[in-house]
Amino acid sequence: MEKYFELVVIGGGPAGITLAKKLGKIFHMAVIRPEPHSMIYCAMPYAVEGIIQKEKTYKKDSLVTDAEAELVIDAVESVDEKAKKLKLVSGGLIYYEKLIIASGAESYIPDIPGNGLKGIYTFKTQADLEKLIAVKSGIKKAVVVGAGAIGIELAQALVSIGVETHLVEMAGSILPNMADEEMTEDAKIKLFASGMALHLGAKIKEITGWASVES
Repeated sequence: MEKYFELVVIGGGPAGITLAKKLGKIFHMAVIRPEPHSMIYCAMPYAVEGIIQKEKTYKKDSLVTDAEAELVIDAVESVDEKAKKLKLVSGGLIYYEKLIIASGAESYIPDIPGNGLKGIYTFKTQADLEKLIAVKSGIKKAVVVGAGAIGIELAQALVSIGVETHLVEMAGSILPNMADEEMTEDAKIKLFASGMALHLGAKIKEITGWASVES
């Protein structure tokens, strides 16, 4: 496959979708993403809890295609800036006039002892969600690292299905990049009341276990 577009966006998350909606009818445009579905991140914890089906966490591809942008489900293997050419993992080539890289952040597993043990999960993609749903019935105790909005929602979902849940945040309060400590005090009290253990101002230094996570 060889195709040419005036504008190519690498990344089909919120930024890629917004760019398609704003620019898809102005430029001959493509949005490239490797995942089968773009996710509604804030809905994913509710699928873990069982309130909604996992399919309800998928954003509609029509958000891109209705804007007259082409959606390419593939991963970019390399970028040749001089030739203005992308090589896809499938072997296809895409030529472009302008390129925007909007691939977003990746879930980060800290470089600490024990980070390769079985039982450590990230939580961003469709594959991440499916893995957690598959094992949730066997989870008795869980540690969620990061008290941002999604981390809190995931921790609440785990508490709701009977998992002893510890929420760890290296900042001194929950939602550290969204609100100051005073504004989050009531929410923190409610999380404690739900049975969740909060560890604020704490940093994970090591993960222990033989083959799987134990502590």
